[in-house]
Amino acid sequence: MKLEGTRFKFDEGSHKYTLDGKPLTGVTTVLGVIAKPALIAWAANEAVKYVKEHEPKLVNVGGQDLIIYTPAQLHDLLEAARKAHTAKRDTSADLGTLAHAWIEKFAKGKNPKPVKKIAFITDNFVKWATNNDIRFVESEVRLYSEKFWYAGTMDLIYTKGENPDKFIADVKTQNALYDRTPFAQMAGYQIALEEHGILDIKGRTIIRCGKDGSFEVKESLDFDTDKKIFLACLDLYRGLKTY
Repeated sequence: MKLEGTRFKFDEGSHKYTLDGKPLTGVTTVLGVIAKPALIAWAANEAVKYVKEHEPKLVNVGGQDLIIYTPAQLHDLLEAARKAHTAKRDTSADLGTLAHAWIEKFAKGKNPKPVKKIAFITDNFVKWATNNDIRFVESEVRLYSEKFWYAGTMDLIYTKGENPDKFIADVKTQNALYDRTPFAQMAGYQIALEEHGILDIKGRTIIRCGKDGSFEVKESLDFDTDKKIFLACLDLYRGLKTY
């Protein structure tokens, strides 16, 4: 399935989708209106961790062990701590990007060579696919909804063995799932698929191959709820943009 062509295009450099030359809103951009409190706590923890790891050596002053900073040292330490979470995020994003690219090749039957750097992520995916007789129907498909004016890239459509039921799947490399947002993301893809006449999607699957080696698979068959969440986010996103 390929929807890209004369009307619908994707620019790799800017990561922008357009239809008839006009920009479309990205699915993940729409879902950005959902608060992520766990990320705030994570960023704060990374700052504290950085400070602890970069404390200067203790100095004995008057019989007491003290940590002494010059104003410049304290400034530099706090500035680095403030940005510590972005460095961690970017490193994690690189691993996630590599893993996604490898999984895409695997799903397309290209038999990619193992990559040691991400093997602890991809091995879990291969084990799941093999043990469950997963058959990949589509991989990395860019799609759009003209009705709701958004676009995105769907990771996978798959079936299990001889069962004809089709599932949309999204691969996540985060270390935990916090809410229903990924299912709403896939509902956005399913809405677009239905708009293009593909009506035989049974459900949506999250395949979480954590960068800490953890692994889990979760399914949703409740399209009505997932769809309502996505469209509510779309309304909220568009409403906020009218300010």
